[in-house]
Amino acid sequence: MKLERSEDGKILKIDLSRPPVNALSSLDLYELSTVLQRINSAPSPFNHETGDEGDTETRVVILYASGKGFNAGGDLKEIESLENNVGIYKQCTESARACASIANCAVPVIAAVEGYCIGLGIGIVGSCDVCIAEENAVF
Repeated sequence: MKLERSEDGKILKIDLSRPPVNALSSLDLYELSTVLQRINSAPSPFNHETGDEGDTETRVVILYASGKGFNAGGDLKEIESLENNVGIYKQCTESARACASIANCAVPVIAAVEGYCIGLGIGIVGSCDVCIAEENAVF
């Protein structure tokens, strides 16, 4: 996941590219949630000691990905690599957390979709305030 800010700091672009198919790992989802939860978080006694004042500059977030598609869902290789049900549990938990962070973000979140958008990608786009899709987008 790469973050890019406009010169004035008001537009935050989040690149969700993860070749070859842009399937997100539980860590990717955790990082996305963390970034979005910081946006417009007011300083409080709880984060004062850490010096985390939150992100009060961002006015809009744009989620996008490069490659053939926006998102092919969760990372199935990660799920298979973890024993018992740990992989699917982590994937489900972090997917829900990421989608909630998008839906509850203090600023508008826009999904810019090109190509395919399946599985978890549908949840991500559905949690956004706006979806702008190219003509080649397939949901």
